[in-house]
Amino acid sequence: MRNFRKAKTQINKMNPKNRIKVMLVIALWMACLFDIVTFFMLKKQQFEINPVYLLTGSVFFIILFKLATNAGLSWLLFNPSKRKDGSPNHKWAYLIVLCVLYGFILQSLGGYSNMATSGEYEATVGTPQEIQPMQPVEAAKTYGSIVSILYVLPVLLAFFSFYLWEKMYLIED
Repeated sequence: MRNFRKAKTQINKMNPKNRIKVMLVIALWMACLFDIVTFFMLKKQQFEINPVYLLTGSVFFIILFKLATNAGLSWLLFNPSKRKDGSPNHKWAYLIVLCVLYGFILQSLGGYSNMATSGEYEATVGTPQEIQPMQPVEAAKTYGSIVSILYVLPVLLAFFSFYLWEKMYLIED
């Protein structure tokens, strides 16, 4: 508890911009841990539709992919790309923040769905043999649709709208 208070005091003393970045990274990693813990705690891997799992058949690669993605986003959040003149590139910084927020939301929903699916499974099914998991091709299509609708399309729309806004209001002729 003492270390928590010490960390909280250090965060409060930070530059407000860095404080927001630290809070985003903490939230991203907490969502990641929540998703991973619920995945292992509930042991329903036979219903996993993640393409990384379907291709490899190994939970190790899903975890590795999550950790690498979160580490990359965390690093990019603190080290955004710069323009040739050294000024920050607002489009890419905005896109990184958007990806971190979507990563937080999707990993939180993943953990929640792990818990909800397990609860529904236990309430409606007696044995694991009564329900057959999706075939890998069908599961990959389903996952692709979900990711496209929940992640890719909103990110592209937000990025494009920021690009247009920047061209109209931020950049001087």
